[in-house]
Amino acid sequence: MSSRKKRGQSGIDNFKKSSDDDAQSKAGHDLSPKLSNSEAKSLQSQLAKRIGIRVAFLLGVLGFGLWFSLSTKKQAVTFARQNEVIVRRYFSVPCSNDYDFRKFKGCAPKTCGRVVMDGLLSSQEVEALLQLAKTGLALGGSNGGASILDLHSGALSMGSGFVNIYSILRQRGESTFFTKDDFELYRQVKGRIQQAVATEFGILPSEIYLTKPTFFFTND
Repeated sequence: MSSRKKRGQSGIDNFKKSSDDDAQSKAGHDLSPKLSNSEAKSLQSQLAKRIGIRVAFLLGVLGFGLWFSLSTKKQAVTFARQNEVIVRRYFSVPCSNDYDFRKFKGCAPKTCGRVVMDGLLSSQEVEALLQLAKTGLALGGSNGGASILDLHSGALSMGSGFVNIYSILRQRGESTFFTKDDFELYRQVKGRIQQAVATEFGILPSEIYLTKPTFFFTND
């Protein structure tokens, strides 16, 4: 009986000791080191410096972007405005090294530049060419993207491919769809542009040819 009481008492003592140890352990975890006033001020100073550096960096990036944008705008010069009527305006640029002046004496330009001439065609000629293009393009139309009409070959956008507009007109019996005046106007405009290019850049008119294909197009 006495032996059982001792063992029981020993178990209670051990339980109390374990509970006390756990309480001390928890209490130890709950405790956090307290900073002195000087340490707290030092930490705040470091945080303020980091924030200041980041803010200064962001302001520097924004300032550089603004400066670059403004400097680029100042350097840009409008050569010709849409609402201007320009008889002739020329801007010289260096010629490309790709030109072989010895081999192609007649068609290599003597000078290089950009030219604007609003008076090269009359408003009536421009309107007639526009109407010519609209009339031809109305017979076709691509499924998506640009639709083209090449008067030289007769190629006309139709769906996802091309058809020959002259073949369509023959099948319909419309021999006067395009008149002689239409083709004469096209020829005259082409020759006038050819002569202007030759005059401006010192090239023989007979050595200038249109690129192929040459066509009207629309994105409608």
